[in-house]
Amino acid sequence: MLMRNEDNQEASFVQSEAFVGEGHATGSAANASPSSSRDEEASTKPASRPARRVLAAFSYSLSAVVVLAAFGYLLAVGLSGRFSSAAQVQNGRSATGTSVQTASLETGAKDQPVPAPPVQAVPVLTSLSEKRPAPITADAVGRVESMASITVRTRVDGQIAKVMFRDGQAVRQGDVLYELDARQIDAQIRQAEAVVAKDRSQIVQTQRDLVRNDTLARTNAGSILNLQNAQTADALAQANLLADEAALDNLRVQRSYYTITSPVSGRVGIGLQREGSAIRTGDASGTLVTVNQIRPIYVNFSLPQKLFSSLQSVNARGGAPVVATVQGSEVSAEGKVAAIDNSVDSSSGNIGVRALFDNPDEGLWPGLLCNVTVTLGHDEETVIVPRNAVQSSQDGNIVFVVEHGVAKVKSVTVDRFEGSTAVISSGLRGGETVVTDGQLRLTDGTPVTTLEDKRRGGG
Repeated sequence: MLMRNEDNQEASFVQSEAFVGEGHATGSAANASPSSSRDEEASTKPASRPARRVLAAFSYSLSAVVVLAAFGYLLAVGLSGRFSSAAQVQNGRSATGTSVQTASLETGAKDQPVPAPPVQAVPVLTSLSEKRPAPITADAVGRVESMASITVRTRVDGQIAKVMFRDGQAVRQGDVLYELDARQIDAQIRQAEAVVAKDRSQIVQTQRDLVRNDTLARTNAGSILNLQNAQTADALAQANLLADEAALDNLRVQRSYYTITSPVSGRVGIGLQREGSAIRTGDASGTLVTVNQIRPIYVNFSLPQKLFSSLQSVNARGGAPVVATVQGSEVSAEGKVAAIDNSVDSSSGNIGVRALFDNPDEGLWPGLLCNVTVTLGHDEETVIVPRNAVQSSQDGNIVFVVEHGVAKVKSVTVDRFEGSTAVISSGLRGGETVVTDGQLRLTDGTPVTTLEDKRRGGG
């Protein structure tokens, strides 16, 4: 086919060339003179055929190149368009299939319910509720007070010769604390003793005179006046002796002030004066040390007036038991109510109470704050749960009870709290497994895994 096209193009090119040559020759013949045209025709006739052949060959080659280029271009455009169309069709089919598949999946998803994720069990600590007798108690905050707190002061002016104790030492009543310089008072005592001895000698003489004058008067050998004078002299000597003995006793009492002893059994504080200090009765130097009685000891606290009847009733039966625990420690002591104040404080509505503790180990110290628990009676049957099991809600107090591995909410009524336990008056029967830790993650019906709470007890 390509060869036929080339032959056709060559034939058409020869015909067009012949036609152009004829036209050109005709024009030239019309414009030129007959003589010149004949000469040119004669001269050019033999040279036109080779030129035509060269030109025809050149035109043929150029036409072939143009045809080949056009054919290649059309072929490239056709293939590209075919491929792009096929790609578009394929893409359209893919998009349509995808959209249909997506729509079908969405429709299926809407028709079928989405399964809920499984609920995980919540780990909690549990304990058992108990039904048993429980004490009726009242809590208060008290302060430890010494039964006797005595400030030791000097009663005479003088100078400290010896200090006979260590600061904070335990002492007994009568133990020597200080000794003062007593040389002057000792000299005065010796002088007074000498005067008393002189008075006694004088009495011996007056009594001899009295006996002699009495004998003379009975025998009428002496006058009654001498007898009476002897009696007066003897009475005067007796009076002088009594006065001088009293003066001696006074000096001896003053001498006792120079040896300063502990007025009670207890513990001394930090001494304020040391050996060599001059002390006087009228100023601060006369204050020496304070002695506090530690055993036994008091704890003073207050209770609401609504508990007065119960407190008075149980106290009349031998004293209400009291447990005092020092704040910030585990030190505690047991005692009994020793006294109830004779009036209620009108501003607070509380009544003062004093409890007495033997305090053998001196765990209670004057001035310490204590948490006081007074036992006012006993409940025979009540339900006890750990205090941490009780939670507050908008509807009141609740307790989570574990039943068949699921937490259930129980509304309870708390009668009172007893230390680390709660006394339940209604809502529980006893024996239930109650949650003591982990309630914040629970709702009614939450699955749980339980572990016994060994840190807390039900009582």
